[in-house]
Amino acid sequence: METKSGVASSKDDSTSSTKTAMQNMAIREQQAAGAASATKSSSSAAADFETISFKERFKCTGQELYNVLTQREMLQIFTSAPVNMSDAAKAGATFELLNGNIQGEFVELTPYSKLVLKWRLKNWPPSHFSRVTMNIEQSKEDTTLTVKQEKVPRKDVESTRHGWKVYYWEAIRRAFGFGSALF
Repeated sequence: METKSGVASSKDDSTSSTKTAMQNMAIREQQAAGAASATKSSSSAAADFETISFKERFKCTGQELYNVLTQREMLQIFTSAPVNMSDAAKAGATFELLNGNIQGEFVELTPYSKLVLKWRLKNWPPSHFSRVTMNIEQSKEDTTLTVKQEKVPRKDVESTRHGWKVYYWEAIRRAFGFGSALF
């Protein structure tokens, strides 16, 4: 009987270890599937956004362009609409342009040479902001503005690009004559 119970015991152990091995394998498969799903989600989430860039030239000084982009009165002139913000930009200050259709916050300001903004369109997913970096470089003839906007929702890339062109660059040139020769 000992042999029988020994065999039975070993059979029970064998069944138990097979069962444990199968459970461990199922757990590993679930973890692998979860990791693959998380990777797919994060890569698909990353794929839902794009970076857009612009390089624009203006017939003005770097200081004039910086002021246009950071002073409420100047912003109101080229947008032809009220602007909600303090009189001048400072890190942490929020702003709303074009009747709240553009919302953001000034993150970093280096007078006359660089601006970093949190920036969003009203119709973007709630609380999603892109990051806009503007570098201003003045030469003898003109001022070059280089803009990089990260995390633009893919579905809004073309409308965002068009909005910058019409509501910023063309509007600034038209309002202040920055597309004309200085002399």
